Amino acid sequence: MKVVGIETKRMKLENAWHYVDSEVVGMVESRNPQLLVLPEKWVSDTLSWSEYEEVVRQFESVSASHGSLVVPGSFAVKMKDGSARNISPVIHNGKLVGIQPKISLFRNEANELLGGERMEVFSAGDIRLAVEVCYDLDFPYFTKNVARRGARVIVNPSLIPLDFQDMWHIYVSARALENRVAVISVNSASPEFGGNSVIAVPYRYQFGVKLRYFHSMNGIVEAQVDHSDFSELAEIRSREDPGCYSLSRNEETSS
Repeated sequence: MKVVGIETKRMKLENAWHYVDSEVVGMVESRNPQLLVLPEKWVSDTLSWSEYEEVVRQFESVSASHGSLVVPGSFAVKMKDGSARNISPVIHNGKLVGIQPKISLFRNEANELLGGERMEVFSAGDIRLAVEVCYDLDFPYFTKNVARRGARVIVNPSLIPLDFQDMWHIYVSARALENRVAVISVNSASPEFGGNSVIAVPYRYQFGVKLRYFHSMNGIVEAQVDHSDFSELAEIRSREDPGCYSLSRNEETSS
């Protein structure tokens, strides 16, 4: 599977329509990805539900034209129930497969948005993937949960400031290595974020597992990801990890 992440700069919705029709379509036509990923909240506005639906239709058209799987980043959206959420749509072969709301809201984000409650696993052909929006990747429970349910590719639309990118890359590596899954993390190229996207892919090495890294260049991160290469590794890892832990009485009471 050819993966392409576009480090889209942040912009207003009024500029996003043209950007998709010109820049995104052009990159898809020239690079022909099977999975296309954009960053978190690259559209800086909070969208009405109808605006969000129109954005999805644009990406459904991109997906249909190229038979691709598209995770067009995430968007702050005013939902039908009146709440506002940060949601990431998943589109395959021109149709919306589903959405993943961001669960772990970062600091002041919780003053404006409502966090999600479900960790979804999406099927697109023979690929099973999950979407962890930015801060969701920081916590081991999300990746462990979806990996146990068959997700082998984790898409991580992100918005990471320059000063924290060293820590962000540690989280990408940790989630990929501890679960034996590919992690595709795409950041905005706006000056305060600066791109530096990364894809981490596990592979068997001697008696263990290592990671291959693919870093962004000129606003694009690109890699060939074959989930069949590490699916067995992920299954073995799930069996090895009991998934729950307890402390002995002495450990619980000691200080």
